[in-house]
Amino acid sequence: MAQFIERFLVHFICSTSLTLAVFFALRYWISHNTKVGIFLSARKSHLIISSALIVWGLSVLREPYDLLAGNQLWYKAIFDQLSWTLGLGITAWGLYRFGGKNGA
Repeated sequence: MAQFIERFLVHFICSTSLTLAVFFALRYWISHNTKVGIFLSARKSHLIISSALIVWGLSVLREPYDLLAGNQLWYKAIFDQLSWTLGLGITAWGLYRFGGKNGA
C-alpha cells in the first residue's frame, strides 16, 4: 500500500509541475509568436485546458509503454493513470481559480 501512495505522490507532483511548465511555455510562445494565435487562443482558460490535455496525452502514451516493457502490472497502470488525471484536474482547477484575472 505504501508503494501506491508513493507512486501517487510522485505522479501527482510530476503532473502538476509539467502542467505549470507547459502553461507558461504556451503563454511565452503566444506572446512572442503572432502566428500561434491562429490556432491557439491567448485566453487563460484555453491555455490551461490545452496544457492539461498536452500533459495528459503524454501520460496516456507513457503507461502502456511501461506495461508492454513489463515494468509494472496492469492494476498499477490504472492507479498511475488515475493519479496523473487527478493531478492534472486539480492543477487546472487551481490555475483557473487562483490564477488571477490575467493568468498565473
